[in-house]
Amino acid sequence: MTNRKHAQGFTMIEITIVLLIVGIIAAVAIPSYQDSVRKGRRATAQACLTEVSQFMERFYATQLTYAGAAIPNLQCITELNGFYAFSFPAAATQAAYTVQAAPVAGSAQVGDKCGTMTLNQAGAKTPGNPPDCWR
Repeated sequence: MTNRKHAQGFTMIEITIVLLIVGIIAAVAIPSYQDSVRKGRRATAQACLTEVSQFMERFYATQLTYAGAAIPNLQCITELNGFYAFSFPAAATQAAYTVQAAPVAGSAQVGDKCGTMTLNQAGAKTPGNPPDCWR
């Protein structure tokens, strides 16, 4: 009589099934994760626009004009460097300004459904469509 050991391990079919399941889970989870990260950056950019707006109001309170103000060097702007560019699309005037956060070309934010966001001295926010952009 010969003594044969029973082979232990996984069969090729079992390994293939596990890899298939992991691939399906990854195909669903990765885009969802990327969308969550994009939404988080958008919320940070909106908070940063509000912070710049508050800076502009303080500037106006001391200078009695918005003209001549520059985008301040805020930590939130530094954190979003490479994802959003903050600027005034038009020069601030004595009574008005608009500050914008535009997705940087080539960054993950370019695919964001809200695109370029703006906030002005009256508190008007764009884009307003889709309506959940400023939640």
